[in-house]
Amino acid sequence: MLKRYELINYYIKKYNFNSFLEIGTDKKISYNAIDIKEKISVDPDPTTKADFILTSDDFFAINQKKFDIIFIDGLHEHNQVDRDIKNSLNILNKGGVIIMHDCHPTDEKCQKHTFNYPGGAWTGDCWKAFVKNRAELPYEMFVWDKDWGCGVIDTNIPKYTDTTQLPTNMVTMTYNDFISHPEWMNFKLTPDNIKLPCVMGVIKNEKGLLIKNRISSYLKPNFDILYVEQEPPGVMFEYPAIKTALKLAIEKNEPVLYIHTKGAIDPNKMWYQTPVKKLWQQEFGTDKVKNSYKQVCCEKPKVICPIAGNAKQTWFNGFIINPAAAKIILPTLKTPDKLKDNKITKNSRYYYEYFMCNFPEITIVSSAVKGVHDVKNTHKLLKELTKDLPDIDY
Repeated sequence: MLKRYELINYYIKKYNFNSFLEIGTDKKISYNAIDIKEKISVDPDPTTKADFILTSDDFFAINQKKFDIIFIDGLHEHNQVDRDIKNSLNILNKGGVIIMHDCHPTDEKCQKHTFNYPGGAWTGDCWKAFVKNRAELPYEMFVWDKDWGCGVIDTNIPKYTDTTQLPTNMVTMTYNDFISHPEWMNFKLTPDNIKLPCVMGVIKNEKGLLIKNRISSYLKPNFDILYVEQEPPGVMFEYPAIKTALKLAIEKNEPVLYIHTKGAIDPNKMWYQTPVKKLWQQEFGTDKVKNSYKQVCCEKPKVICPIAGNAKQTWFNGFIINPAAAKIILPTLKTPDKLKDNKITKNSRYYYEYFMCNFPEITIVSSAVKGVHDVKNTHKLLKELTKDLPDIDY
């Protein structure tokens, strides 16, 4: 289950944030899990050992600092949450994010103004402040529907949803409204972890579509997949899909997984298809891709090839590229026929793989730079990689 501190750390990494403020720290469960250069906690309860033993109103009255990301989890009453949002916006750095907890009460008693909720957890009626501010603020707001509902105000995303029909009078809002109008909250249903961006290059033939569906079944629990048609092996081949992946990494300011349906063009090469299917199940059906994704969440230009051989025998089915690397590669990405000094044949299906890994300033987490892309070496490598894997069928 997605936890609030995982969501906070996600935005910290996404935008390279350096400062964090937590309003309402309780046992410091979230606070201690936040990975950031500077963080401050505020809570009026002395037993919490917060940095400031103050109410949020008193803290905002004396505070002189600004923050990149602010987590609101203080008094769960709509008027207080509304003030916390307004005060947080006043001390939020440009491009900052506000996350507010407890936006999804499980029943009417859970949202009452009392700590004596018999069910244990208590959300109060924070959701009312979320709806009011979603109607009034110029940003696109939504709720990750995990961990009691985490409302997000991302000031990098201008409002694109019509919210003119949303109510702003918190006094008249009822729990029945909450149940009847889920669209007010703009809920985002997430898996156990936040979905990550993926671009898949698909060759438009029967085998290509079959392989696309197979890989997608492994990836969908964890990745949002954008499918891009790519040419059969030739001058263009992977160009449209790779270019899309590079642009997406820059646009989202986070790493992007790129995959293409290698081998789809020739369904008769069973020596190739069988081990490739085994690798897909092993690599994309486990945590290996997610763990590789975490490794490129840094400012240094970095590319990871999850499935790769050694320097003499290389085969890989895609890569994960971070924004810093994408910014280096995209301006120079060309089709092979437009290169002045092209040592690779114009219709080489491996040109783009080679190109992606041929920048000295980019760290490649695999030795997929000087691979020998011929049938003998590829066959040998695939057999070695899959010798201990069970057979699978589509």
